[in-house]
Amino acid sequence: MNKKINAVGIENIDYLSLVTNGELNMHSTDFDFIAVVNNGLPVERIHALKNKLGWTLQEITEVINFSVKKNDRCKKLCVNLNIDKTESVLDFAMFLNDLSDGLKGKEKFILNDWLFIDNPNTQDREPFKLLNTKMGRRYVLNLYKGR
Repeated sequence: MNKKINAVGIENIDYLSLVTNGELNMHSTDFDFIAVVNNGLPVERIHALKNKLGWTLQEITEVINFSVKKNDRCKKLCVNLNIDKTESVLDFAMFLNDLSDGLKGKEKFILNDWLFIDNPNTQDREPFKLLNTKMGRRYVLNLYKGR
């Protein structure tokens, strides 16, 4: 059993606003989302999310199917994420919004730890390992909300 202890919890904040530096929020229109996706997100927004969650760069890039090497190259060249990666970051932010909705007190720390503990409902893998796809995120969300 792998266990990562997180000193930072998953807070009940608007993660869309965090990853877009205020350009989007949970009440934004589809056209707002389309504009952000077409422009791409600066790679620094991945780092803001990483820092907020208390995750490593390897963990956050794994979730959005992005390599640390590619991250470093985008950062060095000041290139925004492409459409697919931007959509993945936005989808992950929406997942976090749904997951953290209504969390109180110690739950935010328990949830972040829970993501890194092998679970029989995820074929004895960490739920975190399923977060790199939209379907995996939905599965983990339903699993956590239904517990």
